[in-house]
Amino acid sequence: MRTRPASSLRLLLRLVAAAAIAGTAPEPLAAQLPGSITGALTDRETSAALADARVTLQGTERVATTDAAGRFTLPGVPRGNHVLRITAIGYVPRLVNDVVVQPGRPTAITVTMERAVVELQELTVAPSLFERRPEVPTSTVTVGYEEIRRSPGAIGDVTRLVQAMPGVILSNDQRNDIVARGGSPMENLILVDNIEVPNLSHFAAQNTSGGPISMLNTELIGATTFSAGGFGAQYGNRASAVLDVTLREGDRTRWLSEADVSFAGAGLVVEGPVGRRGSAIVSVRQSFLDLVAGSFGLTAIPNYTNLQAKLAFDLSPRDRLWLVSLGGRDNINFTVDPADLDDPSLENTNARGWRVVNGINWQRRFGGAVGTLTLSDAYSRFATDVTDAQLGNALTFRNRSGEGESTLRYDLAARPAARLGVKAGVSLKRFRSRLELAQPFGAQDPLSTDPARVNAVSIDQSLDGWLVGSYAMATATLGRWADVTLGARADRFDMVGATRLAPRGSLSLHLTPTLDLNASAGRYYQQVPLVYLGADPQNRMLAPLRADHLVAGLAWQARPDLRVSVEGFLKEYADYPVATQYPTVSLANTGDVYGVGGLLFPLASQGTGRSRGVELFVQQKLTSRLYGQLSGTFSRTEHRALDGVLRRGAFDVPVMLTGIVGYRAGDSWEFSARYTYATGRPLTPVLTSLATVQNRLILDVARTNAERAPDYARLDVRVDRRFRLFGTNQTVYVEVQNVLDRENVFQQVWNGKTRALDALNQIRFFPVFGYNVQL
Repeated sequence: MRTRPASSLRLLLRLVAAAAIAGTAPEPLAAQLPGSITGALTDRETSAALADARVTLQGTERVATTDAAGRFTLPGVPRGNHVLRITAIGYVPRLVNDVVVQPGRPTAITVTMERAVVELQELTVAPSLFERRPEVPTSTVTVGYEEIRRSPGAIGDVTRLVQAMPGVILSNDQRNDIVARGGSPMENLILVDNIEVPNLSHFAAQNTSGGPISMLNTELIGATTFSAGGFGAQYGNRASAVLDVTLREGDRTRWLSEADVSFAGAGLVVEGPVGRRGSAIVSVRQSFLDLVAGSFGLTAIPNYTNLQAKLAFDLSPRDRLWLVSLGGRDNINFTVDPADLDDPSLENTNARGWRVVNGINWQRRFGGAVGTLTLSDAYSRFATDVTDAQLGNALTFRNRSGEGESTLRYDLAARPAARLGVKAGVSLKRFRSRLELAQPFGAQDPLSTDPARVNAVSIDQSLDGWLVGSYAMATATLGRWADVTLGARADRFDMVGATRLAPRGSLSLHLTPTLDLNASAGRYYQQVPLVYLGADPQNRMLAPLRADHLVAGLAWQARPDLRVSVEGFLKEYADYPVATQYPTVSLANTGDVYGVGGLLFPLASQGTGRSRGVELFVQQKLTSRLYGQLSGTFSRTEHRALDGVLRRGAFDVPVMLTGIVGYRAGDSWEFSARYTYATGRPLTPVLTSLATVQNRLILDVARTNAERAPDYARLDVRVDRRFRLFGTNQTVYVEVQNVLDRENVFQQVWNGKTRALDALNQIRFFPVFGYNVQL
């Protein structure tokens, strides 16, 4: 995709500047209305409502007390970014920051509280802005809505913010894939309000969990927890990481709406009460780049629509029901331009698709326990056609596949004793797929010097199966000195006839009130994606791939708003699918080859690998003016394919550094920047002479991943402006990605038009903007 941004950028900046200047006009007294903060407090383990808790607006004497349903209201709160202090008898005090209040509008929050299981005379616990989770003490970070919204470089996409976390490698500027500790993007589990979502992105491929554009509107996100590894037994069928997103509920006092527009599209959010005990929130978004394609010089225009909704009801003081629906449709068309020598492709691609996820949760509290019954269904449809200009535009790849999964799950959490918490659950998942793939001429094989195309396929089959799982885990507090979690899960992979037992555990030693020594270990299994199981008859018996995690480190709470952690990790793989006809190829190294064309070949579960490293994370939460974070990952990732040689993995990036810094100038202006540096990705040398003769990419497989791309560096800057105009609250931001216009290489390709080796670059100088108005 190429752009001609100069004139359009000037016009864009003028429009944004005009909006910002308009917001500087003095407001009439009637417009300077206070806002309010409403919310609900619950027990983190049992979800029980916390009555008689105190919620204090820090720095003031404003206090609210929760009612029997755990709800509270703080009226008359001035405009600005506030911090709340929350205390409840028998619970660890909490601080909640980034509570942004706008004039005349309620701000809703949901807070979970951790039970204090040590007597007050044993230990005085200071309130903190960092949520403590004894059962997952390692590799876990929680971020809120404001952190996601304002993060430079993330453009409101929670998964792009996760790319700035320790242990995560930035794979591709154009996509939001999560590469956690050397693991392929297909190894990640994504949950939205307790419902498993195979992929949260538009233009998603069958074998990944990411894409170029998120389907999830940031305005609906309440909080997000990301675990890079060592997570508990309640999570199954993924080998690397977990992204757990909680959507906020709609306002229960009145109907509200807001609209936004950005470079990528326009959206509308509507929320309000449903009866006396419920609420609803709905978001719809539509791209509009097709309307301005000429101004920006776009040649491939992404078009998409998405919808998200959440309905929540308090059926009784003990029963809560919430329904979640999200989905989207998208299409894009890449057409070969013979005159464009900068575009190396000789293939025309038309890709269309849609995906939808629906789920319902029923939560019931009884005694000191809570049970949650979840029923969900997810389905994705893929439609791709590829034609080759070198073959007279003959069809070389066609995909008309559909994949779905239906899940029934029950989770139980209880605290039978003051110092003991237990969780257990069972799940039943039904996989269903209709694979219709054609590769009539085969694929040009960059791993072979033979000019003939290979692996011609014609797949037309249904592939269905079951995954039955169960787990149990217990967390014990040993005085004031330690928390210990032990658990295990058992899974039956019906499609391949395999049963696996996965033990997991963690330990947190409290060396001082502010310094913890944490460790976790566990075994994780994952079913091979359906499209590969159906690619060849021998693939039907591929074993679930395995990953063993070991993590240990120190976490220091320097201040309530400042935390420093250092962790070391080791992840070892076994039973990874590898190509039987290409001895150097492991699926572990093809996670960012988007689309399955060229990967439909026989596989064997004989691959192994390992990833090891050290991570540093420093985070300063926003409580006054300055905030930021610094994450550093120093690691090595290696894999063995069928030839048994341990070589660099495709995601082996020894050094990854990301820094984010922001400054809030009053309640109206905010300035932020993000800098990223990374060692270059591994590259396989090209046999240039043979490639020139055959006019295609031919790799020197004897030296797989022996070289590296140049180092990566990128600086993003952003300015946010909040103001009130014509009785509405408005926010505008301008962001420039890669402001230094650095050329960062993504991958090497063969340019069939110039018959020479070429490189695909990451994003160059790229301005984006956003505008939001609360109606």
